[in-house]
Amino acid sequence: VTCPVLVIAGGRDPVGSPAVVRRIAAKYRAAEYREFPDNAHWMIGEPGWREIAEFVVAWLARTAPDTLEPRKYTAEASARRIGHSSAIQRQH
Repeated sequence: VTCPVLVIAGGRDPVGSPAVVRRIAAKYRAAEYREFPDNAHWMIGEPGWREIAEFVVAWLARTAPDTLEPRKYTAEASARRIGHSSAIQRQH
């Protein structure tokens, strides 16, 4: 794999511990690793999901800007696409 790879881990993930996820990231020359220490396995459905969504969108904009159309890529829009409206309401 030679394309950019984003590998993220939740610091409290009982399924894929940060140590395991770091080893996976190390296998890819072009990988960027990021750990979210207060999250577990279903990061996008947990408190703090907005920070994670914004990080991923920023990473995409930085590493593959041609793949993002000039439209609104926000945490709220991403949450709506996956049916995460309750999280949007809790964050406001």
